[in-house]
Amino acid sequence: NSRHTPTLYNVGYYRQWYWDGRATTLEGQVLAAWKGQMGADPEKIVATLNGIEGYKNAFQQAMGGPATPERVSQALASFLRTIKSENAPWDRYEQGDKTAVPPEVIAGFEVFTSTRRANCTLCHLPPLYSDTLFHNVGVGYDKPKPDPGRGKILADLAKEKGVEDETAAAMMGAFKTPTLRGVIESGPFFHDGHAATLEDAVDFMLKGGI
Repeated sequence: NSRHTPTLYNVGYYRQWYWDGRATTLEGQVLAAWKGQMGADPEKIVATLNGIEGYKNAFQQAMGGPATPERVSQALASFLRTIKSENAPWDRYEQGDKTAVPPEVIAGFEVFTSTRRANCTLCHLPPLYSDTLFHNVGVGYDKPKPDPGRGKILADLAKEKGVEDETAAAMMGAFKTPTLRGVIESGPFFHDGHAATLEDAVDFMLKGGI
């Protein structure tokens, strides 16, 4: 892949998937990744599954019919929706346990939310700590051919429909705001993975990106 794999934490809460939002359903994202990144032939695989009595019966019971590419995608998407980040120390603090985090964490949250300081909640909104929208902060714009991100998706869709999308040009280089849930487990950071550490990512953003 040319982009860093994003976390699956809370993936069921989004309305668009991939860094550029090109998948409009989680099932569609699963099917696209299955055929694309995994290089699978779904029709061949479901034929194999249906030839195994246990799988055939399980699909019939759970999905109301034999294995099909669509039902496999539905089953996988159902699983992905159960992957949630819950009961983090900050969650416990917000729920009333004032001993869940040390004072420096509380001070950090004040910097994080302050419009006069880091102002991170401009994009990283709780509870997902992502606004799920697309922004260009200049990631990759120090390279000869920057990744066009969301802008290319919008431009391609407009071209298919034979219309003009005035927002496409403005969204060139824009990518979905990554969630901060489980962030220490999902490095390296940004869609191109250029920030090796969380400190590098924070410094990049505090400098205003590129």
